[in-house]
Amino acid sequence: IVAVVHTGEHESSLEQLRADLQRRGLDEVEIRTFEDRTAARGLARALDEVQAALIVLGSSKRSAIGSVLVGTTAERVIHASSCPVAVVPKGYERPEGGVKVIGAAYSPSDEGREALHAAASLARAGGARVRAIMVLDPAHAGEQSSSMMAGQHHSTSPTEDEAAVERLSERAELKEAVAKLDVEAETDVLVGDAADGIVAA
Repeated sequence: IVAVVHTGEHESSLEQLRADLQRRGLDEVEIRTFEDRTAARGLARALDEVQAALIVLGSSKRSAIGSVLVGTTAERVIHASSCPVAVVPKGYERPEGGVKVIGAAYSPSDEGREALHAAASLARAGGARVRAIMVLDPAHAGEQSSSMMAGQHHSTSPTEDEAAVERLSERAELKEAVAKLDVEAETDVLVGDAADGIVAA
């Protein structure tokens, strides 16, 4: 574990960090300080040096409860990082009994499959289950006017047919990917904006 502290912090904050880590039984912690014009730039440089496998950030003090403020260091790191980033939202408290469900935003892509496998690994380690969330494009959902009867009477367009096949294919791939997980898992398929759907799930 490497804790990265921006040099704008006072020495008292560093001492407080060391004391907190010791209280948690984390003795094998390396604390490095990086000097830069902004925390985001300093973090970017630090992460290049450290070659982290996972980054954990706290949200901004200015964020609303349970959220990350747009334009903050956390958001910039999320977009720039090549490894997973976990952000602890403001006001977060560990649930009594621990985390029981780990959500994975799934898409039929290499990144989507990797997200699902990462969620499964975390679930196995923590005795949780996985919820695989897939959000379908509302434009495709709007093309669902075709029913089986309409299709038999040739009142559907080739575009509608192709979209229906694509939706079925995506759902089938999600079902197959979840079936291969070595952990208890469920699926949640929604229609709408991807970010809104994931938050809703």
